[in-house]
Amino acid sequence: NLYGQTPADIENGYYINVTAIKAGKAEEIIVASGQSGIFTIVVPFTQTVIASLSPSSTVSQFVPAANGGAANATKATYNFTSTGGRATITALKFDVSGPNTVTQIRVGNIGSAVPVNGVAHIVGLNLPIPNNSSLEQDVYVSYAEVGIGGVLSGSTSSIALTDVKYISNETGIVSTSTPNISAPAMKLVGSRP
Repeated sequence: NLYGQTPADIENGYYINVTAIKAGKAEEIIVASGQSGIFTIVVPFTQTVIASLSPSSTVSQFVPAANGGAANATKATYNFTSTGGRATITALKFDVSGPNTVTQIRVGNIGSAVPVNGVAHIVGLNLPIPNNSSLEQDVYVSYAEVGIGGVLSGSTSSIALTDVKYISNETGIVSTSTPNISAPAMKLVGSRP
């Protein structure tokens, strides 16, 4: 049943022929009677941004963080792929495990956030994902000081990418995907053992 047509309509010669579809709408429809026109119709359109962790991310290790902590000490590299056309990432959300262990999460040189209650929202991003390709994005993690007034030596810390907010360059629709991808866990110490 196409746009309300019944089998009887098709038998009687009433049918439509969609000649071009672009970005979820038909640009021209030719009807059986020979008349043509431009009509807007609803055509399903699906686009998703998929995230994965790159092997170029820092592996689990000890992170020396005495005397002021460790700025930009580790890197989580995420690959983003858009299905169904180009997209632009506008915000990322990270969850932090290990209370008070992370002082800042930075997306390249574009934006950063200080975690509040174990969550960091990095907004105002403009990360384009090309059509039929992917975007590889480095995310740097800074850690709290180990010792008096800081976290305990041996504290474990990790971040997880939990939300990716993006806009479709094809439809203009804003969406959020929820990948929940953890970077390798790090162990904070006063000095490297």
